Amino acid sequence: KGYGIGMPLGSVYRDEFDLAILKLQEDNRLEILKRKWWDGGKCPKEEDHRAKGLGMENIGGIFVVLVCGLLVAIFMAVLEFVWMLKQTPGNEQSMCEEMLRELHGIV
Repeated sequence: KGYGIGMPLGSVYRDEFDLAILKLQEDNRLEILKRKWWDGGKCPKEEDHRAKGLGMENIGGIFVVLVCGLLVAIFMAVLEFVWMLKQTPGNEQSMCEEMLRELHGIV
């Protein structure tokens, strides 16, 4: 089996490389290097790399953030309602009656 290095036609280094490769072949150094790098080991057995489903412990934080955001939104809505109720002049209804009236209007 022969070895070679591709070079342009008429390269000045072609003869030098040919002689160096022949010398390495005669000294059996190319065979030693081949065994060292290519015959050594085998690739490890391939494991199953399929994606695994997410469990509750992986996505539980999302629900915590969602509930916290919902609570903040409800608190801000009630605060805005109370603020607007206080700003409206001439309102004799109680806050509970006004909230019930607003909720009835929404439904």
